[in-house]
Amino acid sequence: MIDRKHTLPLSQEIWLVGMARSSVYYPAQAVNEVDQLLKRRVDELHMEFPFAGA
Repeated sequence: MIDRKHTLPLSQEIWLVGMARSSVYYPAQAVNEVDQLLKRRVDELHMEFPFAGA
């Protein structure tokens, strides 16, 4: 999608595609299993009790 060897500057390529620059400059990092389980549980609780707050 983004060609680092293209004559167009990287910032302009990113702008044309509509991406955030941070998503190009920093590689994605894996989420560990414990964090994944906690996020899933928070989502479940929010769906069950949406009136409970943030």
